Amino acid sequence: MQLSASLTRRGVFGALAGLAALPAAAQQHGGMHGERGEMMKRRLEMMKERLKLNEEQEEKIRAIYKEQFAKMRELREKMMEQGDRSAMRAGMRKLREETGSKILELLDDTQKAEYKKMQEEMREKMRRRRGGPPR
Repeated sequence: MQLSASLTRRGVFGALAGLAALPAAAQQHGGMHGERGEMMKRRLEMMKERLKLNEEQEEKIRAIYKEQFAKMRELREKMMEQGDRSAMRAGMRKLREETGSKILELLDDTQKAEYKKMQEEMREKMRRRRGGPPR
């Protein structure tokens, strides 16, 4: 019982320390939205390079990502109000799938194969980051 209480206190203090660091981290990266915007730019640059996107494809994909970003922000805000994390995760997953489908519609067969490969690489990277087994 003492060990459990001690671990719980450590968890609470760790969470509080993490929350206290958020404003500083957000400010350092230009705000929470700035960091996500940079991530979107990096992803688009990687896609442009690996998929050899033409200008029209690049602009359309940029618009798709902007739309996804806005919808995800709405979902996060809604979750903060309602506190339903599982519904938010399901909504985010659905948005990612819709975004992927919209992007695939813009690509030729060679680009589609490379895009699917990129998606699998990103999923594998996330699994490793979370400590899951590689597939």
